[in-house]
Amino acid sequence: MSKEFVLMFTGAIATVGVWLAVLHIRFVNLLENNHEEKWNNLDKPKIVSKTIRAERNLFRFLFSDEYRELKNPVLTMVGDDLKFAHRLFLSLIVLSFLFSVFV
Repeated sequence: MSKEFVLMFTGAIATVGVWLAVLHIRFVNLLENNHEEKWNNLDKPKIVSKTIRAERNLFRFLFSDEYRELKNPVLTMVGDDLKFAHRLFLSLIVLSFLFSVFV
């Protein structure tokens, strides 16, 4: 029974991880193409940023809901989904760990 749960968690983590990567790419591209000034202010985050500061700035921008101030409905939708995907991914990892420890 526990092997099935481990496989289920692994599959869910992998699936959400792919979804998270796609949303991240879409979010960064929307910022770069439609809000270049803000993208520059965030230290030009990329799919894989050159600096930790750019990733930290993007993370702070995302989780403080600053992206909503840009009044871009597509960016807002992708940002909301990206935040949800981050939370879901982290929750699945924690649940997987707790399940492996306590079962």
